[in-house]
Amino acid sequence: MGTTQSVEYAIAGAGVAGLSCAFHLSRAGQHDYMVLERAPEVGGTARSHTVDGFTFDYASHILYTKSPYVARLYDELLGSNRLERRREAWIYSHGTFTRYPFQANLHGLPRDVVYECLVAFLHARDQRYATENLNFAEWAELTFGRGIAKHFMLPYNRKQWKFPLDQMTFAWVGNRVLRPPLDDVVRGALMSQQKGFGPNNTFLYPRHGGIDIIPRGLHQRLGADGANVRCGAPIAQIMPEQRRLILESGEKIGYGRLIYTLPLPALARLVRQPPPELARALERLAYNRHYCLLFGVKGREYRERMRVYLPEDRFLAHRLGFPQAVQPDAAPAGWGSIYAEITEARAPERRMSVQQMTERTIADLRAVGVVDAGDAIEPKGCLTLDPAYPIYTLTHADDVALIHRYLEQHGIYPAGRFADWRYFNIDHTILSAKAVVEKLSAGRGLEVAA
Repeated sequence: MGTTQSVEYAIAGAGVAGLSCAFHLSRAGQHDYMVLERAPEVGGTARSHTVDGFTFDYASHILYTKSPYVARLYDELLGSNRLERRREAWIYSHGTFTRYPFQANLHGLPRDVVYECLVAFLHARDQRYATENLNFAEWAELTFGRGIAKHFMLPYNRKQWKFPLDQMTFAWVGNRVLRPPLDDVVRGALMSQQKGFGPNNTFLYPRHGGIDIIPRGLHQRLGADGANVRCGAPIAQIMPEQRRLILESGEKIGYGRLIYTLPLPALARLVRQPPPELARALERLAYNRHYCLLFGVKGREYRERMRVYLPEDRFLAHRLGFPQAVQPDAAPAGWGSIYAEITEARAPERRMSVQQMTERTIADLRAVGVVDAGDAIEPKGCLTLDPAYPIYTLTHADDVALIHRYLEQHGIYPAGRFADWRYFNIDHTILSAKAVVEKLSAGRGLEVAA
């Protein structure tokens, strides 16, 4: 086989997690590392795609954080190339647009729907229940009442996750799902309210370019160490006992410690003959695929709504996005741009062709009313993430803990969304990687932000 070289730190993957590891290793004065990436460019799931003057991200991305450290890092990476925006998110259901989040903005829905949701919410507030063994479907109904669960929480999450909700925990919820006080729910049922909700009510985004400004900025700040990032270098095998990687080219890379940022399920093929218990845990991991369909619409501009959530099954996508509403130059002059996010279950036999998804989505765009009958729509491609969302199955916590124990026993340290197998945002991913580097470098000049 190919030549052999050795490094102190091998980093598998050059997405935000892998680049954050490299960035923090360099800042800690540790330069003996190598980042190995299958794709021809850095970025992972935080890549952007430019076509015919349009800029699209591989999925919906915005920048917000509670971490002062990450906030400073965003300032450093964005510099003057930054926009501050207030979220304008909407829902289309029952033939009308209402503000997001659903549970705090019932006004505008049919009266019988508002009544059903409000009364059930009031009843739910009076209930006392233990949460330890609840699945997500039970949690949603007990927290918000049967009305809000029926009309949004359950149908929307079925579309996004493509996984039985009674076989998921609600451990992923955190601050992603707003639990508003009674006053806000009643006010939002009686009148339209402009109040912003949630930690991402205001956010940052690049003024020019896409979300890949973040991973590319991390790469650029490696300076001379940027040469340690090797794209187009897919890993074929991990040999934990020998602490060696074999690339698809046949090249061998020895390492002292491996920082692993790739999806956990990939270990099933990367580690030959894994122990049976590990193999079973890897097989139980669940995830879905994500398709981002891209469209240009001639003669239109979309400046008002940034996102539109589609909970109803009659629409294929679960969410629409309008890049111009975030970044004015995301589309060329005289054009508007839309992306439609569609998830698909892991089973490959359920897959629709891109052409079928595109044709149905164009019809859905017209039905929602964001495109008129006479508008010229040009498909601009389809961006795919596989895997996309790690799914919090009922065995998620135990399976991930078992896999992580195996990895660390063999000098392999997981970092980031897909290696931690958690529903991380970009800021969580940066901090996950930073924490691993701090652990491995014995805190040399690094302190993980609270």
